[in-house]
Amino acid sequence: MMDMQQRLIGVEHVAAILDVSQRHVWKLLKERRIPDPVRLGKSVRWSQSHLDAWIADGCLPRTGNGVGRT
Repeated sequence: MMDMQQRLIGVEHVAAILDVSQRHVWKLLKERRIPDPVRLGKSVRWSQSHLDAWIADGCLPRTGNGVGRT
């Protein structure tokens, strides 16, 4: 069974975690304010562990290709 921290989650789950609309999640991604998703063909998923770390670090905007401070 997959460890819950290794889960990949969809935009609907990300929106629920952040308490925002799915449309707002896409806006945050376009503005580079949330971690990059994983693309699996046409599917877009986020690593729950990366989102959890991003939230724990204060939801800092992405810098360069990574996440967090400059």
